[in-house]
Amino acid sequence: MATPATHDDFGTSAGCGTHAPNGAAPARRAGRAATWARSLVGTLHVLLLVLGAGGCAPPPNPLEEFEAASQRDARSRLEGPGYVLYSPLDADQSASYARVLGEEIALVSALVEAPAGPSIRAYLVPLPADVQEDRADILAEVLPSAGGYQAGASARGVFFVYVRPASPEIGAVVRAEFARATIRHELVHVLSRRVGLPGASWFQEGLAEEVASMRVVGGELVAHPYPAELVVARRAMQPGALEDLLGWRLHDGRPLADRQRCYARSLAWLRFLLERQPETALLGKLQAIAAQQPDSLLRLEPEWTAWLARQDPLAAIRSRVGTAGGAEAAGWLPTLAAAGAPELATRVADELALQLLADAHTVEPASRFLLMFRAAELRAEDLRALAAAGDPVRELCALALHARRGEAIDRGRAGTVWTMLPAEQRDRLRLLGLMLGVRR
Repeated sequence: MATPATHDDFGTSAGCGTHAPNGAAPARRAGRAATWARSLVGTLHVLLLVLGAGGCAPPPNPLEEFEAASQRDARSRLEGPGYVLYSPLDADQSASYARVLGEEIALVSALVEAPAGPSIRAYLVPLPADVQEDRADILAEVLPSAGGYQAGASARGVFFVYVRPASPEIGAVVRAEFARATIRHELVHVLSRRVGLPGASWFQEGLAEEVASMRVVGGELVAHPYPAELVVARRAMQPGALEDLLGWRLHDGRPLADRQRCYARSLAWLRFLLERQPETALLGKLQAIAAQQPDSLLRLEPEWTAWLARQDPLAAIRSRVGTAGGAEAAGWLPTLAAAGAPELATRVADELALQLLADAHTVEPASRFLLMFRAAELRAEDLRALAAAGDPVRELCALALHARRGEAIDRGRAGTVWTMLPAEQRDRLRLLGLMLGVRR
């Protein structure tokens, strides 16, 4: 991707990219922070899904007034291949979002075979002041939303994403990384129209959610083996769900929680239909699905329901442990637990996570799963075994789990063990450090 040209306050030209005024160390720290953000973003997006926040806002109306005001109030205007980004942030902060936007345009365009077209106009929009004052939780900080929406897109190649300014605690690199899936979702809406894909809400949102959940492998987007929306859709399945989904209209006034169930069902329904298609190219599959009539789709509800019931998240994780995809699968533990997978609220899941604490490649997500979701259910002998393992990481896990359970711990010992870890390992395990009050 070419380096975007940036114009701070529409005047002074400035460079774009990772800024390290004091040398390479700040750039390395920014890179580690972005990696950490990517490890957490799935869990936080799922919490938004479950809590009924996020999703696509109605297109600004009138669009011309929205664009004129946003361009007038922007502090930065950044251009790159296929986009123009207007931002209320300064050029340095905006550059992090521009990098993500440029990367995602290339990925999504290749996936849906979108031809080149006019530059996409993207807007970073500050939250209304009352929203900034009323919400102070971590979800609101890194995945801001207003009125239940994180972003919105129009049919005319325009989209916006709500943002907060960077802070000493959460920098622009991290915030932009948290916004990546939202940006990708909105780009799907914009770029799918270039290839003539239809506008039914279940189709558009199912496709956007499916692509937003994808992973980057070898520079290309590939389907996630088990997106969290499958868990939400399984839990929300009931007779008549498909008829309701096919009749869903995006801005039909449904309550937030109901709307979020529609997003999850849309992904699950589209994924089921994609698996049934003999085509190999994604665009061909999507075109074949779009050509089907509602009556023929409705007849598939029993088959879809049975397919969903077979999607066992714990089995999907266990089947990959010990393989090349084991580290990635371990990351699904906290994400799918946040979505409410009942299979992960079991002793079998606890034992798997405890086993994964012994592996340097899986200890971070396994510890996050146990700390966030299972600390109270673990047995006393589990924590004793961790403490006696002769491994500083597992000893720290034991101490953090005791603290999570509200039990007294030796914080002096925690600080001593924490300093035994290499700096990079401490950075990966920052949740443990935060829990123990020793991270520095």
